[in-house]
Amino acid sequence: KECMVDGTVCYIHNHNDCCGSCLCLNGPIARPWEMMVGNCKCGPKA
Repeated sequence: KECMVDGTVCYIHNHNDCCGSCLCLNGPIARPWEMMVGNCKCGPKA
């Protein structure tokens, strides 16, 4: 299965498709909301 490269926007439904991790700007507390609004992007594995 192909994975999404760093910089690709990741949402709740596809956050596991990142090659690395799905990183959100405001940290884990705001994560569900951030993912819904598209503020999270794939990045290096944590």
